[in-house]
Amino acid sequence: SNHGQHRRTPTALLKQGMSFEKLTDLETAKIIYKKLIAEYPDSAEADSAHQQLATLQ
Repeated sequence: SNHGQHRRTPTALLKQGMSFEKLTDLETAKIIYKKLIAEYPDSAEADSAHQQLATLQ
């Protein structure tokens, strides 16, 4: 596994997106959610990111 590399995990990306939402930087939040969905499409976090994006549209 690649735990030695600092790859951003889907959980970290989801938290980052939510942090930008709290800062009302919605455009950045959208970019992060879309990146999460693109990189980890089958993850539970991608489902959450889809839901967050739906509320931002």
